[in-house]
Amino acid sequence: MDVALLKTFVELSRSRHFGKTAKALFLTQSAVSARIKALEQSVGVCLLSRDRNNIHLTAAGQKFLVYAERMLLLWNQARHDTALQEENKEFLVLGALPSIWDTTLQDNLLMWRKERPQLALQVEVHGRDTLLKLLHEGILDAAFVFDLPIRGSFKVQELNQLQLRLYSTLPDLPAAELVAREDYIYVDWGEAFRSQHLQMFTQAPPAMLQVSHGRLAHNLLNQQGGSAYLSLTPDRANGLTLVEEAPVMQRDCYALYRTDCANVALLEWMMSTL
Repeated sequence: MDVALLKTFVELSRSRHFGKTAKALFLTQSAVSARIKALEQSVGVCLLSRDRNNIHLTAAGQKFLVYAERMLLLWNQARHDTALQEENKEFLVLGALPSIWDTTLQDNLLMWRKERPQLALQVEVHGRDTLLKLLHEGILDAAFVFDLPIRGSFKVQELNQLQLRLYSTLPDLPAAELVAREDYIYVDWGEAFRSQHLQMFTQAPPAMLQVSHGRLAHNLLNQQGGSAYLSLTPDRANGLTLVEEAPVMQRDCYALYRTDCANVALLEWMMSTL
């Protein structure tokens, strides 16, 4: 399949506008339209619904978009990997939840690059389900998650346990009151954290603001005040105060990786540094 057709379809699915898509891809609108028509003929179904100026993906288009994005990712990875192999460089594709990059892997990235200058890394940030799919399909070499999958033939390495503690701009209030306030930010640290949180704060109402990223919660607290469970070292608290009497939550982090990939020795080295 022509990669250019996939790129055009993915871009149009994001912009929902032929003119904006044409500008982004340095094409004419007629060229964009022709590419979409050619793609629909190739796939054999209608991918877009055109209602005046409104462009919507059909049910088939929504489903095809998932595959189109993955095919483009795999194509780019193949080109990158092939070029690096030609230059005798090492290459890995790593994926993780956003909060794991921030709390666990950010410093490791710098260390890996320093230890192995020939190592080229492609870093992906996705939700847990997407990470597991990409790992299963061989697009990722390794994925870093909180909750282990029920099924899977991946090798598993347990990482250091993540300590989550309550930080606040109002540290004089008791923890239960801070969690019940409207300015409390609930960070989604996974299912195990959710269960612990419900057990510790049985009387707390649902949080008015929930985010999936610890760094986002940290930035919001600095801007508007409030409280949140975060994984911070003292030098990174940045104006927030640790609520000492609040219960400490713990999260298990895991590295999942394939043992049938070409770079398994490199992955084994990488895991030994964690």
